[in-house]
Amino acid sequence: MWDFVDWADIKNTEPPFIIRNPGPNERVALEILQNYKPGLFTKMFKQEEKKLDELRNSVLEARKKDEEEYQEWHTLVQIATRILDGDLDAYFEAIEDFAPLDDLSEFGSGFEFFLEAPNYMEVEFDINSKNVVPNEMKTLTSTGKVIIKSMPVSEFMIYNKIMFLVVCIR
Repeated sequence: MWDFVDWADIKNTEPPFIIRNPGPNERVALEILQNYKPGLFTKMFKQEEKKLDELRNSVLEARKKDEEEYQEWHTLVQIATRILDGDLDAYFEAIEDFAPLDDLSEFGSGFEFFLEAPNYMEVEFDINSKNVVPNEMKTLTSTGKVIIKSMPVSEFMIYNKIMFLVVCIR
């Protein structure tokens, strides 16, 4: 149900490339540029310089993408290192970056995180029960007709069971 994050493994992850060398995206773009040979129509319509400019721009874009990927790796390694060192602020940064509970936002709001020690975190979550738990019951008759009734007070246990399933099983 929950994804385990191996912070030690992340901390020890090798960089995606050596920083002063072209990254993988730039290498591919450079190879395409270096191997470019204009075709007959390109020469005929004098589009060779335009195509070369496009390929040079592709190299610059690839370099930028490599730099972004390197920065993402660096940030992740820094957060992992700080978490392993017990830095409580790093836990909150990881929650913000990973957004592990975003898929629950449709069920409520108001996540609050409490952390006083690195090995224990408390999360409070306000459930929007009016939108999550039905206030009516639907039944199917033997003729295939759907009947909708308000949830009777006597069915309060069903309401609680549904609430439990929404909160605890998700």
